[in-house]
Amino acid sequence: MKPVRSAIARREHAAAVWPGFTLIEVMIVLVIVAILAAVALPQYQQYIARVHRAEARAALLEAAQWLERAHTASGIYPDTKASGPLLAALQPTHYTLAMQDDAEGGYTLFAIRAGQMLGDPCGDYTLTHTGELGALHHRVHSVQQECWNR
Repeated sequence: MKPVRSAIARREHAAAVWPGFTLIEVMIVLVIVAILAAVALPQYQQYIARVHRAEARAALLEAAQWLERAHTASGIYPDTKASGPLLAALQPTHYTLAMQDDAEGGYTLFAIRAGQMLGDPCGDYTLTHTGELGALHHRVHSVQQECWNR
């Protein structure tokens, strides 16, 4: 028969078997987590910005498609006042849609940055009735390649 050990002896034996973590081990884990976060956070923020840009481009293209259908049906593009409800319905989350009538009877659509996208290097997207893709106030070398095609 085994000798019965006291509760104190059992706790001391358990502490010797499972010593826990030292401060150095905890600090090493924290440093590793901090390094991973420093690498992952900027990548995540870039991903979120790309998602918001894609949403703005999709809203611009959808508005242009609606304007082209209206032009096909009536022979003229709807003016800014008539297009207001459509632009309000298509508003992307971090952009504001706007339209400007051209002197030659066409239009230019704008997706103007708002909220957390104010500092976005791609600037404010533009789309004309001729299908010309562009951006205003951008800080990138090639708007077409770096902003519209990503």
